Amino acid sequence: PFEEVLEANYCFGYLRGMLSYNNILRVYPGLNLFCPPKDLTNTQADAMLRKYLKEHPDKQTMPTLALAARALADEYPCPATTPPPSKK
Repeated sequence: PFEEVLEANYCFGYLRGMLSYNNILRVYPGLNLFCPPKDLTNTQADAMLRKYLKEHPDKQTMPTLALAARALADEYPCPATTPPPSKK
């Protein structure tokens, strides 16, 4: 039904926006919120978020942006980065 399709498209758009924003942050090492594979699809990100919500029902009251960022960061953590040496 129409409402379900509309909701799914909204969720896909939201996730796509988050993934795109995170890709912009790749230009600045250490600022990424999460490090997904480059070929991650909207469908895979949506499935991962739904799985996260089922496994963490206590997180469903979090703001949407924080919830999606936490889920993506838990699933796709970034490797630790070493800051550049300070110039003395």
